[in-house]
Amino acid sequence: MADAGGALARNVFLDFVDRTVGEIGARNCCVHVVSRDGRRILCQAVSSGYRATHLAHGLDLSACAHVRNALATGRPIAVTDARHDPGVAAVARKRYGLEACLYVPVMVEGAAQAIAIYSYGSPHEWSEAQVAAAVGAAAELGRELARTPVPTPLDASESTSWQHATLDAVPVQLALVDRELNVVWANAALAGGGADEGRGEPRLAPRALFDHPERGEDFRNAAEAILAGELARYAGLVVTAEGSFKVELRPVKGAGEDGVLSVSSVDVTEVVHARAALDATQHYERLGRLATTVSHEFGNVLQVARLGVDALAAAAEGAEAEGTAAATRRALERGAALTRQLLSFSGAKDARSEVLDLPRLLQRWWPLLRQSAGAERRVRLSVADPSFALCDEDGLQLALMNLLANARDATSPGERIELILDELGDYTTIEVRDEGRGMSADVLRQAAEPFFTTKGPDRHPGLGLSTVRELAEAHGGFLELLSEPGAGTRVVMHLRRAPGSHGAEGPERGRLLLLEDDPELAHVTRQELTRLGFDVHVCADVDALREALSAAVVPEVVLLDLALPSAAAGALLDELAGLVPRPRVVLSLGPRSGALGRLAAERGLPFVAKPYGARELARVLGASEAGK
Repeated sequence: MADAGGALARNVFLDFVDRTVGEIGARNCCVHVVSRDGRRILCQAVSSGYRATHLAHGLDLSACAHVRNALATGRPIAVTDARHDPGVAAVARKRYGLEACLYVPVMVEGAAQAIAIYSYGSPHEWSEAQVAAAVGAAAELGRELARTPVPTPLDASESTSWQHATLDAVPVQLALVDRELNVVWANAALAGGGADEGRGEPRLAPRALFDHPERGEDFRNAAEAILAGELARYAGLVVTAEGSFKVELRPVKGAGEDGVLSVSSVDVTEVVHARAALDATQHYERLGRLATTVSHEFGNVLQVARLGVDALAAAAEGAEAEGTAAATRRALERGAALTRQLLSFSGAKDARSEVLDLPRLLQRWWPLLRQSAGAERRVRLSVADPSFALCDEDGLQLALMNLLANARDATSPGERIELILDELGDYTTIEVRDEGRGMSADVLRQAAEPFFTTKGPDRHPGLGLSTVRELAEAHGGFLELLSEPGAGTRVVMHLRRAPGSHGAEGPERGRLLLLEDDPELAHVTRQELTRLGFDVHVCADVDALREALSAAVVPEVVLLDLALPSAAAGALLDELAGLVPRPRVVLSLGPRSGALGRLAAERGLPFVAKPYGARELARVLGASEAGK
């Protein structure tokens, strides 16, 4: 019996506790097999309903006279009521509630090597049959142990290697500390040498915990309260230079009067970082939703101001009044640009698709575009008739700045660069033409491929023609490249034209239904439409519009100014197209009107882009300003 150990012996003990309670015919009973010195539990089991807890490892039953006597004599000792029996260890009565005990020595080859303790949580009269059954079970256990390699004698001086191995394997840093908070034992995860050794896993030693500049005092006070029996447990998060740890303090039962505290810590650095990333993502999502709402509302404010300025300018006369109105309009344009930037920050998809008044935008962008082409080049802007196209405003501005910068790099000082806006069939074309060195057929074939550049390693490659091509294609267009060595280069963006953007001949006067959910904007728009000669009826939502259409004569014009999802917008336009007589539908498009903007381009509907003025509104409605 030289093996200190093993799994076979442990299976013997487990088999014993599995069957022994049933064999003695006891319910609500607990059984422990304890080492001969009373300091190590070999196995234990609690039957259903028993109110006492398991005995804790680290207990000391050596003070129990009945344990000593049973081991010395080799005979069982039955205690009916342990509450008043001095032979039962006080720790067993007070801490574990053992009020009736049966001590049965486990004899191996004639010597007591362990003791089986049967117990109740209340006084119990042990019958002769129960005692006989317990003695028989212990004898069978002794015979099995005689055939099994087990340590002899079974006492606390033997290594509990399997317990240590289990504690070393758990992914928890575990230590036991005394009342002075000194470490008396630590598992491998904390002390090193375990599975994490050599991997640089962060650790939190108890001393570092109790000396922590921010949380140390809290944990020291908690440890004192736990050891005094005033607190059951304490847990908290501790952040150090090594990482973030979830720490828990608990008392160790059965550790004697000196008191021992368990300190367990788990590295939760990745969890904390993941939570912080999630919180940041949710924070930006909330900011994005706020930005979307603010941009929509601010866009309506700008539109009210724009129509108000036009109305005041029309009522006043003189160069001074017109100059003030022009300056105010320019400020409103800057406000509209800020609104688009805010909406772009929000990540809203609709911000990437807008109906653009290209002549107006090119004039506004021209100072920056001219600067991108370089001061030493001759740069000319050519704009044909008013042109509207579907694209992303910020993306288009950046694309044109980079195309002009590419043209600058391909030309010499004094050579000409042109930016030409025109229309070709269903497309609006924006062309950057230069008189530079041009490209060979091989370079031209690769020019629009991702990551391709002819610039040296010391030159910034810029946006890249591939990104410009992707921008055009994302909005239903395409990119065309024309070049020959020594003959310059032409880069032409073909953007889908909104065919109804020019306005059309329409009624000078007539009934007009205005769909607008903003009261102030509805008020100023109604005033301007009235001055244009229309009989205006305002509807605050789609239901009100449908009610007005069913209750009155079909209007000559319906002006829609409402952000709708693509499906809802398409359904509403289908309803209006089915009316007899069919009204003329005009769209008012803002930064969040991407769905309506795409439908305007697809169906050839006339529209006006916010913030629009009185002239733009009159033109798209086909009404002369003389009608005011």
